[in-house]
Amino acid sequence: MAEILDEFPGVDAAQFYINAVDTTTNGLDLVVDYTYRIPQGSVSATASANFTKTTVDAVRVPESVQERFDVVGENGEDGRETVRTLFLGRDGENRLEDLLPRRKGTLGLAGRYDNLSAGLRANYFGPIVFRNAFDLEGGLDERYGSEVTFDVDFGVRFGDLRLGVGGNNVLNNFPDESQAEGNRNFDSFLYGPVTPYGIEGGFYYVRVDYVL
Repeated sequence: MAEILDEFPGVDAAQFYINAVDTTTNGLDLVVDYTYRIPQGSVSATASANFTKTTVDAVRVPESVQERFDVVGENGEDGRETVRTLFLGRDGENRLEDLLPRRKGTLGLAGRYDNLSAGLRANYFGPIVFRNAFDLEGGLDERYGSEVTFDVDFGVRFGDLRLGVGGNNVLNNFPDESQAEGNRNFDSFLYGPVTPYGIEGGFYYVRVDYVL
């Protein structure tokens, strides 16, 4: 790397992409949809579920890079392990394996009658695990529980205009807060680094659609 950077005065670091991580992903998607017709309308139900597990099998550092870092530092650190961490550290492995929910699901009901419509959807997000990249002993690792949010929508149509009111996460649910002080950074970060449905709480709206 030093030989490459010597050609660019003032540049002392560079990043490059390498496909060095082997992973295995197993999953299952299930979707069920049913609609029942009624006079001047319909009632429909939809259910879906996703189960996914990703495992890091190996980190394949190029041999030429391993040879360069095949040394033991003054403090006893293994150069090969150091470069392996640069390619895929604890946080990177966490993001691939269990920082996102392995289980997700939705259940929706919708109805339409004449010019009226309504919908309700429940969203399920499974638990996640946060592994602090700077705490190799795992003392700051945290588990965040599963969560359920609800979305609703009501609409009425006047000719080519549709007036709708509703909301996402209408019960104003928030993710679990981080408990370890080392993860909260003096309460600057109350939640984990990834939250499946955000940290803004409920979102409510009124909208008008014009159908051409």
